[in-house]
Amino acid sequence: MRRMTDGLRARLAAGGLAGVVLATGCAQLATPSAGRFTVRSLQAGLSRAAEFLKPSVVAVTVEPVQPAGTDANPSAEGGSPAPAPVHLTGTILTPEGHVLVPGRYKSDYGGRIEVRLGVDVYPARPVRSSDTLNMTILKFRPRAPLRPLDRRPSTPPSAGEWMVMVVPTVTADAEERFVFPMVSRGEIAGAYRRHLVEAMPGEARGAPVADLQGRWAGIFDGRMVVVARDFADDLEQMLREVVSAAATGGVMVARGWLGVSIEPVNRDLARRRGWPPTAIWVTHVAAGSPAQTSGLRAGDVVTHVNDRAILLYGARATEFFFQTLGHRPGQPFRLRVLRNGAPIEIAGQLGRRPEPETLQAEDLGLTVQTVKDYDVFHRSLFVERGVLVTAVEKGSPAATGSAFGRTLLMPGDVIVEMDGRPTPDVTSFRAVLDDLRARRAQVVLIRLVRGRSTDFEALNLTLGRAGRRNAP
Repeated sequence: MRRMTDGLRARLAAGGLAGVVLATGCAQLATPSAGRFTVRSLQAGLSRAAEFLKPSVVAVTVEPVQPAGTDANPSAEGGSPAPAPVHLTGTILTPEGHVLVPGRYKSDYGGRIEVRLGVDVYPARPVRSSDTLNMTILKFRPRAPLRPLDRRPSTPPSAGEWMVMVVPTVTADAEERFVFPMVSRGEIAGAYRRHLVEAMPGEARGAPVADLQGRWAGIFDGRMVVVARDFADDLEQMLREVVSAAATGGVMVARGWLGVSIEPVNRDLARRRGWPPTAIWVTHVAAGSPAQTSGLRAGDVVTHVNDRAILLYGARATEFFFQTLGHRPGQPFRLRVLRNGAPIEIAGQLGRRPEPETLQAEDLGLTVQTVKDYDVFHRSLFVERGVLVTAVEKGSPAATGSAFGRTLLMPGDVIVEMDGRPTPDVTSFRAVLDDLRARRAQVVLIRLVRGRSTDFEALNLTLGRAGRRNAP
């Protein structure tokens, strides 16, 4: 942390904004006056975005859970070092202390979570996590009301567009907020679009991102910027459920699930095909979902929800869709859709979102879950069968042996084969793992899919084994 902050401070002091512009290759200017104008305009945009973000970020530290049967005292015979804490950036959602962080932490998470505001440190707890968003809402009790992020999303960024991220970094007795300018290097399609950006410090994971107009553009997930407009409605629904549960004594009411991904129709396309310009386009229907059972299909154009016409545009149309649809499992719904230009009535009942089949493999330092078709769509996966890596424990076999500061395996990887045997689901993965434990294997070869690439990684299973000798 100290090396990162000192290095950044030195770079900014040496070159200032002009150094940032030169370093990113954006100083190809025709005249000195044009250059001064461009740099001043960019500086104004960066300042505007930074001032928008700075009051709404906090530093978050998550202490990993020590695996059962492990001695965390490195000085003891046979002991192993305790896992290093994870440093994240949290986004303030409410004045009362709701904070959004990346990753999924269940309400019974056993590790300590801390939020730092200035020199004050507060304990925090997870109150709601989302498998789809891969985000968690934390709650702590601040001494004074906080300033939440203005979550009205901006227009989705384009390739080559400047964005700004603010990251709080802390020392023992102070707090600083560093501003990171970045440029989109391209968009990755999916239900939640992502923009590729340059490498950022690990502490930046979870930081909010703004455009140069000072509007919310997205969240940095550790590798890319997730577009705010695509997940803003899901986040607001998630937050409403948290606040509602608090108001009812902490009882979380199950949310109804339809199992679709939608987006507003393109107005030009709607005009050419004679559709209402306020309609909603169904882009994906999850297998086994209430939407599929009712007969809804990808490509259907929704014009009415529960007999109410959709009369809004853009993000407001999608918000209207979900609010009008209903929120309780078992609640009936009716949709009027256009399919190949012909009107069709769809009826059914909302269900419960299925909980993913998950396994925490402490031997490997991995948490995995069976890949489902909605994972393939929402996460833009290039494989339909396997186990999805959702968490990697630092210092574990899955993390050690990496280069360029990255772990050997990473969240988002899909393991399709282990020890030469296919792992299409958690059950088969567990069977291979049990066999490795019985044989006390020292190394295992894993075949995984990362993005469009298929890779092989060898995991050293002897790491930390002394501390796990009594583990099952």
